[in-house]
Amino acid sequence: MDNRLRELRKHHNVSQKELADAIGANSAVVISNYERNKNDIPMDNARKIAEFFNCSLDYLLNRSSDVKEVVPISTKIPIYGSVSAGYPTFCEQFIEGYVQFDSDDSDLLFGLRINGNSMDLAGLPNNSVAIVRKQSAIEDDEIAVVRVEDDEALVKKFYKRGNIVTLRPCSSDPSFSDQKFDLKKTNLNIIGKVVGAIIHF
Repeated sequence: MDNRLRELRKHHNVSQKELADAIGANSAVVISNYERNKNDIPMDNARKIAEFFNCSLDYLLNRSSDVKEVVPISTKIPIYGSVSAGYPTFCEQFIEGYVQFDSDDSDLLFGLRINGNSMDLAGLPNNSVAIVRKQSAIEDDEIAVVRVEDDEALVKKFYKRGNIVTLRPCSSDPSFSDQKFDLKKTNLNIIGKVVGAIIHF
């Protein structure tokens, strides 16, 4: 997506600061980090950028080469509550409501209520809703929902080196620290990847 975003911005002769202002971002550094693939772009910002450049989400996210492809229709996805963004807690498997979300793969999406502030700097503050795409594989530095053993779940940045998985917070609270798990001793199940967030719901 980094090259596509840069292409769109250059084509429309828009500076990083102008684009940041248009989507309500704090500074041009936010756009720079998106373009250099240092940070994943939250889905709500992706929708704003697609609207700003009058293109589809699929085109922006490099899932289509057709810039004029129809933007996906907003559909309802279930919200499950709640998952810890702090230390492992039980992820209660019940639907607490539904939320409208723009996507062409809504059948793979669900929402999880965030409990805790260990991911607030990644745009997932306490009581927000993480939009999760069901998938079993995660790349390093992506935000994953990971079930620990049978009944514990975490939302964290994911890193894997050999048999060691590190789940890293992204928090304004320095008391949160990395959690490491040895796959030879602990059963970890990747539930999905966080692809967006709804802050006020």
